Amino acid sequence: MYENTPWEHLALWGPWLGIGALLLALVLYRIARRSEAGNPHGGLTKALIAERIGAIGLSLATLGVLFVIMWRPAHDTYPYAFGRAAIGVAVGSVIVAFLIGVLQRSLIGSAATYGMLTASAAAAAAISAFSHSIIAEGQVTAMVLPVGYVVCALGAAVIASVKSRDALLHEMIGLLSFLVLAALASWLLPVVQFREGGADSSTYPVYGGFYIVALGRIARLWLLPPWAMWGGAVATIAIGYLVASWYGIAIAAIGLSISGALDPRRLPNAESLPPRLTPV
Repeated sequence: MYENTPWEHLALWGPWLGIGALLLALVLYRIARRSEAGNPHGGLTKALIAERIGAIGLSLATLGVLFVIMWRPAHDTYPYAFGRAAIGVAVGSVIVAFLIGVLQRSLIGSAATYGMLTASAAAAAAISAFSHSIIAEGQVTAMVLPVGYVVCALGAAVIASVKSRDALLHEMIGLLSFLVLAALASWLLPVVQFREGGADSSTYPVYGGFYIVALGRIARLWLLPPWAMWGGAVATIAIGYLVASWYGIAIAAIGLSISGALDPRRLPNAESLPPRLTPV
């Protein structure tokens, strides 16, 4: 099997990283429930962080299992078997997220994060597998890159969790952490070619994915007014398509799936809550 970089094995670490994230989320959730008695708002903010980390961790574990099982087919000259499996994971994750949201309304936000993040990353991997424009040496890295962005989302959520008292600071730390980690992932996992055909196909050999996912993440800032968020989402999808065709749309969806867990609008009496959510 050819291998562009050892960082391609990042996808194989997915199940273990995901399980670790789920265990961390469970610990944080237990802490949240204990602190809720003395400070309801403080307990709820910790619970939201725990749910977000858990949703991303479950997404990473799901994607990781796909790559562990289909690692050999992913390296085939025509990795169509892997692509079909990735499509199955994308559809299955949406169904699971829908069922969780219906059965447990309180988890609908976390279920949506899991479904959107898993489906978009799996879709990007499937598009890579069926692509005829990405040369063989770049297909595997194109498949792994979306998983790398899920790892970045998890890392950013964990880093931002240290500031659970301040919604604004939590969001800024989470955003900056994700951008730094995503830039690093894009550099370590360079996709050889993004755009299908054309003389400009080499214009975005490394950071095309980063530009797209960064725009998507910025568009989900809860500080933005609704018109800016919706406009940013549409612009991200359009730019994603121009830069990387359907693969770019899937990468854009990854960025749009990641949002700050401490949006004050999700808390009780949200209209009266300042950015600082709990007493210092």
